Amino acid sequence: MGNGQELSSFRWEKRLVIIVDTIQKNTYSNQIKLFTKSLEELEERDILLFYYDGKNLLDTSGKNTDLHLPEGMFQKDSELILIGKDGSIKMRSPLPIDPKEVFQTIDQMPMRRSEIKKGQP
Repeated sequence: MGNGQELSSFRWEKRLVIIVDTIQKNTYSNQIKLFTKSLEELEERDILLFYYDGKNLLDTSGKNTDLHLPEGMFQKDSELILIGKDGSIKMRSPLPIDPKEVFQTIDQMPMRRSEIKKGQP
């Protein structure tokens, strides 16, 4: 991934959802379709979506990113990883997963509750 961006550059700004699909490939596209039906929810929760194909970390348009992730982050061939605004892994789940489960997990986080109280979407 070259001289790219560090995961820490998103800290306190964005939550990351990484869809890992190194075997079936079609699971990724189906999972992305589910999430893109919920664009407003993604935006409200400051979520960026990525896809890991076993070699590259791609954005939702299929472009390779230069985001550096910690060694050993990807543990399974098919899973969803949620990284919180503090930079830590908040959730790992097998695919497929209903985006509502991810949103509910985020909504239970203290930082998200604080955002809601402050009137942020």
